[in-house]
Amino acid sequence: MEVVTPMVCTTSLSASQFEVIFQLTYHLTEVREASLAKQGCSQEDAQALLATVEEIRTFVDHARAEDVLSITIGISDHTDAQPGRPTAPVRHAAPSPTEHSTLLPQRLARLWPAILRFTVDALGEAEIFYRTGYKGAEIDDALRALAVGWSGDSTL
Repeated sequence: MEVVTPMVCTTSLSASQFEVIFQLTYHLTEVREASLAKQGCSQEDAQALLATVEEIRTFVDHARAEDVLSITIGISDHTDAQPGRPTAPVRHAAPSPTEHSTLLPQRLARLWPAILRFTVDALGEAEIFYRTGYKGAEIDDALRALAVGWSGDSTL
């Protein structure tokens, strides 16, 4: 059986930037499913992104707010995970307490920053602030860090 070796992209986020990303991803469920689908995000995609941030959050919860976290996301060369084709895990030789690795299909990695921006626009900044406590500048900073973090290239 062939093992998919992921290409690796890295983004560095502070714990507070990640918390913004977590909250916005969590609130994908507040956007109508049909609106997300028009943006190329299915309900399954939203659930996969939520599962990813929940996994990362377990790690972030153990970090201090001032720590800069290195979140390494392996990007599968394939658009989606394929049944029966295992994905090689992304691992650090000796992970430090500020490093975390996970895997995400390329299509979802490309979609993530854009769909979070769509979520902010769809719900409106006032509603996002009410639900998350984050304002425009904090949101923009976190989304920029997420998008540009992919090897310094916002287009993946």
